[in-house]
Amino acid sequence: MKRCVIFVGGDPVSESTPDRELIASSFVIAADIGYVSCEMFGIRADVIIGDFDSAQMPDAGNIERFPIEKDDPDIMLAIKRAIADGCDDITVYGGTGGRLDHTVSNIQSLAYCYERGIKCRIVSDNERAELLPPGRYEMPYMEGFSLSLFAYGREVTGLDIWGCKYSGECYSLTPSFPLGVSNSVTQKSAGISFESGCLLCIRSRL
Repeated sequence: MKRCVIFVGGDPVSESTPDRELIASSFVIAADIGYVSCEMFGIRADVIIGDFDSAQMPDAGNIERFPIEKDDPDIMLAIKRAIADGCDDITVYGGTGGRLDHTVSNIQSLAYCYERGIKCRIVSDNERAELLPPGRYEMPYMEGFSLSLFAYGREVTGLDIWGCKYSGECYSLTPSFPLGVSNSVTQKSAGISFESGCLLCIRSRL
């Protein structure tokens, strides 16, 4: 497994949010204004990528500049760059808050990775988001965070939830009704499992 960490725009992450051990063992990409966060935290990006429409292009570093008029938003440029470099586990810092259309676009970027068998998650101070394939997963307790589960793109079936305020067996979730929104983990570690579909798991600060 080759890991990549990407810093993007959106609401800035605080210095305590990035996992320093993860960063130290990862290929680091700064997407456009994300390089500002890297500079603030003393993190050296292996490559800085983007069209630099939201921040002045840095004076130094390994820079890959793209035209403003392009199909891919900066986060997709960074994800494609990570995949091209052989990364199959990607953590994106930032990418939430700010404009809703950008947030939705970033969630769709998770789907791009999902369809290619690449693990990818979005992490900010107040949100954690990941698309999960069928399987069994541990959901650790996070003080002050909710747990929300959504069917993404197609129905989720055979969903079991335990260790949460609202637990149960053999649920079905559809993309057209938010049945799994705003649950909470009540034990040190809870869990979910499901049989089919694609599950969007979001942890949000209350």
